[in-house]
Amino acid sequence: MTEQPEATLLRARLTAEVPAVRSRMPESLSATGRLVAEAVARRTGPDPDGLEVRVCATAPAGGLLEASRYTAERGHTDDLADLVDRAPDVFEHGPPARKSRGPAART
Repeated sequence: MTEQPEATLLRARLTAEVPAVRSRMPESLSATGRLVAEAVARRTGPDPDGLEVRVCATAPAGGLLEASRYTAERGHTDDLADLVDRAPDVFEHGPPARKSRGPAART
């Protein structure tokens, strides 16, 4: 991230706490996704409006949005950069496996 940590924290806080800012996020993500999809399509060949290209283009932005929401919901006690770094692992491996609670949990 190239922003100063204070600016990143303020951006995350505003997104979480100000309804007008929060309501603009889908529109902003969609616009960014279209730009990324065009770049992906230029490099790889498929139609930028194709589902696979659109998912590829917008999934990282969704990960960033959820990392920002997650830290905001937890009082900004987590390091946002660390959370953002974890997002690609979730795309690749899925969520962590559920921890077993023993035989009683299986009934």
